Amino acid sequence: MKKTMHNPAPIKIPLACKIWGHKWQGDSLKRRCTRCGKTQVSRYSVEGWVDV
Repeated sequence: MKKTMHNPAPIKIPLACKIWGHKWQGDSLKRRCTRCGKTQVSRYSVEGWVDV
């Protein structure tokens, strides 16, 4: 019997976000794209933003 891995479907990013980039809104610790709802949090250890 074959074992199959369950791969979740990739997040679909709207065409507007692909063309113009995300439209971020939020504070210095957490931000959210108002177009597609993608959320990122700031991580000081890597000095950048990390997808949640």
